[in-house]
Amino acid sequence: MRQILTEYPEIEGAQIQFNYLDYESVSVESRKVYEVCRKHGKPVIIMEPLRGGRLVNLLPEKAKKCFEDYPVKRSAAEWGLRWLWDQESVTVVLSGMGEETMLRENLAVASAVHPGELGEAERELYTRVIRAINESVKVGCTGCGYCMPCPKGVDIPGSFRCLNEIAIEGI
Repeated sequence: MRQILTEYPEIEGAQIQFNYLDYESVSVESRKVYEVCRKHGKPVIIMEPLRGGRLVNLLPEKAKKCFEDYPVKRSAAEWGLRWLWDQESVTVVLSGMGEETMLRENLAVASAVHPGELGEAERELYTRVIRAINESVKVGCTGCGYCMPCPKGVDIPGSFRCLNEIAIEGI
């Protein structure tokens, strides 16, 4: 990204995979890519804001409990979106929504949150949630499909998803 933005300064923005879990992930390097975009003054468009719903529907019990025990009650989706909208250069969040209630929640969060609002207690909450998720996850695959097609016909993201679901759900 650094090379691209240096060689092509006319690029107006960047779409990146970014969410609170991938922020520190070595395999995804969201933080590094985001910081390069910020350094070059480029607005950032977010894909995979809730990791394809995994940060909502497939949270391990321990991670769910972290959110549930926090004094301010929010859905897992709202927590994920609030973290994104707290970031300075985020201008658009591409969130897949299948119901009108999801759309309303996403719009409400986007309208209410501004960069730099998260406090220390909320940042510590995200750290606990990330730790709880990482304790359960076997493979840090987002399911984006960039590794496909596999020349051997293996559904790589599907295989990793199943392995992680087994680990998270304790099957």
